[in-house]
Amino acid sequence: MDLRNFLQLLRNHWKLIALVTLITTAGSVVLTARMTPMYSSSVTFYVSAQIKTSNDPIAAYEGSLLSQQEVQSYADLLTGPRLASHVVTSLGLPMSATQLSTEISARPIPQTVLITATVTDSSASRAQSIANDVGAQFVRMVSSIERPPKGGAPPIRVSVVASAGLPTSPVSPKSANNIGIAAGLGLLIGIGLAAARRALDTTIKSSHQLGAATGGKPVLGSIPFDGRAHKHPLVSGEGRRNRRIEAYRKIGTNLQFIDIDLPHKVLLVTSALPEEGKSSTVCNLAIVLAQAGKRVVIVEADLRRPRAAGYLGLPNGVGVTSIIVGRVHVGEAIQYWG
Repeated sequence: MDLRNFLQLLRNHWKLIALVTLITTAGSVVLTARMTPMYSSSVTFYVSAQIKTSNDPIAAYEGSLLSQQEVQSYADLLTGPRLASHVVTSLGLPMSATQLSTEISARPIPQTVLITATVTDSSASRAQSIANDVGAQFVRMVSSIERPPKGGAPPIRVSVVASAGLPTSPVSPKSANNIGIAAGLGLLIGIGLAAARRALDTTIKSSHQLGAATGGKPVLGSIPFDGRAHKHPLVSGEGRRNRRIEAYRKIGTNLQFIDIDLPHKVLLVTSALPEEGKSSTVCNLAIVLAQAGKRVVIVEADLRRPRAAGYLGLPNGVGVTSIIVGRVHVGEAIQYWG
């Protein structure tokens, strides 16, 4: 698909694309409005190795490496059930340790000895209190874990360097992001549906498509849609500048110049399906050709649903079947109109 075909696709199916985009955007707005706001509060830890360096750069470097290695392990401890159990007991939270652990996330800051623990909850104040208690409980837990069996100071010390603050705005749902993503997805889905619809559509909607489908045969003309045509199928009595009259005149003129060396005396008008306007087309072509000075005879050959006589307001008792079986002569079956 080149750019021209793509732009034509947008022009022909813009209503479908706009409808799908509107539906997805509205759905995103509704779902976002029904989502529970979530608030996050974070606490930051500093991990330090308690090694007497005595101005020894090698010992200081080893202590820094030890702290960075411990940071990775402590991140897993922060999200584990043991710490969550201590926090639930300390604050008397109405949830289990497993439920609380899903609200806690930890992120080691690369190339540092800092860890950030974040608590996400539906209540801003509860997220702050849980985060601060996580800080206090984690410091005590690390001290207990790292204390040597024979007593003494633990080789690793964890301290809180940034307490949790009270969040003022929710971190989710992000309304602008959700709506923007939904609108973008709706636009892509709408374009995809439009492309699929065009690929599966076998109907002919333009003169160019008609000419291509008939092997390059010339298109004699097209009749513009008129909502009144169902009740008023004939163009007689309408203004001379009427679009339908001009369209039929164009077809009538083009018919006269087809194989001009072999003028046609008989034209057959048919259609692929019922109710496509055979009878009204024949009657209107006859009217415009007669107005142009031609002698025209309409032969109603639709034996199932004859309508030409009804459109012209003529009796329908005698027709082509009567002539075939020999009941009447051709001259007796001809009726004059207009």
